Amino acid sequence: MLTKPSPIPAKGGLYFWWFKHSPPIVPLENCQELNGLKLLYIGIASDGRTKPNSRSTLRKRIKNHFRGDAACSTLRKKLGVLLANESGFPLRRVGSNNRLTLTHWGEQWLDDWLQNNAFVSWVEHDTP
Repeated sequence: MLTKPSPIPAKGGLYFWWFKHSPPIVPLENCQELNGLKLLYIGIASDGRTKPNSRSTLRKRIKNHFRGDAACSTLRKKLGVLLANESGFPLRRVGSNNRLTLTHWGEQWLDDWLQNNAFVSWVEHDTP
């Protein structure tokens, strides 16, 4: 996903995060399953055509979730909380505002966890 040129389109749409292993307390009954993977997160990327204040594309959103930080990614923030006991890196408040994120080492740990457990699919859509 992080190769250049990117296979992820710079367009609006929906994206789906599938996992080999899920955080221990996540209920998995009634989850969609495909080839042994569980669908645990769905996101929307509107490229500005239907939401004028948004400039988020599939490419930006997926890359941000995969290699961003927890302060700017709901997926990473939720995984950070759910995996804190396993990782040893709880979310921390940074700066003088209320933003929560992981430490540098925590973000790297989560990068590795995603690399080993997560798969992403997407569908382009003009009005996601």
